[in-house]
Amino acid sequence: MGLSAAYWLSKAPKLKVVILEQYGIQNEYCGSNDANRVFRYAYGNDEFYTRMAAESLRLWKDLERETRQTLLVPTGLLLLNGKDEEANRFNQDSFSTLSRLGLGAERIGGEELRKRYPKFSAQDAFLDPHGGVLLAAKTLSVLAREVRQTGARILEKCKATRLSLGESPIVETSLGETIKCRSVIVAAGPWSNQFQRKGLPPMTPTRQQIVYFKPKTGTEKFQPPDFPVFFADQYYGLPAVGIDGVKVSHKNL
Repeated sequence: MGLSAAYWLSKAPKLKVVILEQYGIQNEYCGSNDANRVFRYAYGNDEFYTRMAAESLRLWKDLERETRQTLLVPTGLLLLNGKDEEANRFNQDSFSTLSRLGLGAERIGGEELRKRYPKFSAQDAFLDPHGGVLLAAKTLSVLAREVRQTGARILEKCKATRLSLGESPIVETSLGETIKCRSVIVAAGPWSNQFQRKGLPPMTPTRQQIVYFKPKTGTEKFQPPDFPVFFADQYYGLPAVGIDGVKVSHKNL
């Protein structure tokens, strides 16, 4: 989030951008530190997130065109109904929201599912045709390169030790530098509790295990378009894109 904000801000003429990263680009605590991430329009009955995802797709395409890099690989998102009723409701709500907004969702029965996606088996499924794989690690590298080329400063292994968020914000850093700003964007991630208003419930960051499977027969049959991103009960998976393996993890990640 921080690098993305810096990239778009760096386009403003005469605007000087400084980024503080307390560990470094692509560190193990970074929320985007992995080979890939899921892109989707399907967010259950949350119309706000669905609309926001639809708007962001244009920005992703702009970023790819400007950097001449492939960062978002279209695959579709297959929402498979299973034994988990909560997951099934999410699938149905996603289909209803996408259909209501005219975003091209599709319901696929069991027999049709086996024909189109023979790796999957379910009595009922939905397809978000806008789903895809974001090449997260590559995106971080591309954004950092582009931001540096604009003259922006990236201070790695440097954190803010004090923030004065008045009319003219001031940031004091662990390197002993005082930076006077017009405005400050805080992308705190797991450290967001330090910036919450009183009375809000605290957030508890957790670590979830991500597993990559390498098929014995190779990854060719586990790549798009035949093998899309998928949600099944409380788990999700990504095809072999950006890495030589199929990613599977719990949805709470």
